[in-house]
Amino acid sequence: MKGMTMEHQIEQAEPMVLEPITRTVEIPVSDGNIFSFPDGVPAFEEYKQFVLYCNTEMQPFFFMKSLDISPEISFVCIDPFLINPDYKIRVGRADLDALGLKRSEDAFAFTFVTLRDNPCDITTNLQGPIVLNLKRGLGRQIINEGAQNEVRFRVWDALMKIEEVASADSSVMMCGS
Repeated sequence: MKGMTMEHQIEQAEPMVLEPITRTVEIPVSDGNIFSFPDGVPAFEEYKQFVLYCNTEMQPFFFMKSLDISPEISFVCIDPFLINPDYKIRVGRADLDALGLKRSEDAFAFTFVTLRDNPCDITTNLQGPIVLNLKRGLGRQIINEGAQNEVRFRVWDALMKIEEVASADSSVMMCGS
């Protein structure tokens, strides 16, 4: 998972722009990776406590699992910067205040994945990312301010493009090529 940097200073009235940087954030399963969503998650407002966890066999996907009411509630997630290198997240002042976010280094963003019967039809919502304040353990789904991102961004197509670029850059032939 990647963290983000900001393009504008937080003190400005403009929204904070989050972009990927090279630092990796490891979130082991422990009390330290429990996040509170005071407003819940849209369509699941009654769910307020979630834990993030990774299964290395499921990469690039990871999971956000409910800790209250119905613990079987779980969301599949992905790093949007991985599948869309030009992606930017603009976090507005109200969301920054609600998250208590002062520094972009304390933020982690991801998007929910919508699963389909056909894996080629899996999508993610780039217009409504989840932003976490890693220091305060707070999370919130935001609307990407001033951006026109796809609500149903096709994950499989993006992963195939990444694979094509990697294959083109490599002198090693892949199976089936």
